[in-house]
Amino acid sequence: MTTDEFMAIEQIRATITRYAWSVDAADYVAMARCFTVGGKLQVTSEMTLHGRQDISDTLGGRALARGHGNSGTRFQRHNVSNIQIELDGDRAAARCYFTVFTEIGLDHLGRYEDRFVKHGTEWLMEDRVCRLDAVSARSRFAPALMGEAPFIQETGEAQAPP
Repeated sequence: MTTDEFMAIEQIRATITRYAWSVDAADYVAMARCFTVGGKLQVTSEMTLHGRQDISDTLGGRALARGHGNSGTRFQRHNVSNIQIELDGDRAAARCYFTVFTEIGLDHLGRYEDRFVKHGTEWLMEDRVCRLDAVSARSRFAPALMGEAPFIQETGEAQAPP
């Protein structure tokens, strides 16, 4: 691995991390800056957002409606792991797992599948697809995620969505 490849991989990891920290801080403008100007974010099979403004406005509005970002009692923490990155010149593909904890505990989990492009000195997401593996039945995201993944019941067992 060359020094340039190593630096590219670390910059991509930094963008993935900045995305998670920005979402958790309810800073959707900063989160949207992790994307190219015309970047695409597929949140669910029914919701794909196009461009920084759409991403920031839509997710920021939904977060406020859920009470995220305006209360000390509500929080969310994205944990990202097992990051795999494949470079191809000024482009890259990445995938990783995510687990989201909120005030209820484990809220939802899944995978991110990303396409990155080098933009100046930064690596930005051109496309991100969120694939959910499970959602807590008590999740405050549950209405938006209905039908996207099995629900985790209090017993810890995954069950089909209600």
